[in-house]
Amino acid sequence: MTRDAALVVLLIDQPGNAIPADQIIAVLTNLGSPYTDLITPGASPTFPNDTSHLQVLTRLKQEGRLSKLTRRHAKSQISVTVA
Repeated sequence: MTRDAALVVLLIDQPGNAIPADQIIAVLTNLGSPYTDLITPGASPTFPNDTSHLQVLTRLKQEGRLSKLTRRHAKSQISVTVA
């Protein structure tokens, strides 16, 4: 298993990917911090602001796993709040 977060998020973000939200979170939490915060209600981790992270985090928000998603262009970050 790789711990290269950019590669893992890119693989999760492949077109036609039907991985359930629970499995996405399980895979991401194996990457360590800040991904481990995705299982902590109320946590507010920050992630790189790139296309793959945006797609994966937006999907988690659409499925009710995140209550808030904010892109910070100036810092090139995406902040989320775990539901």
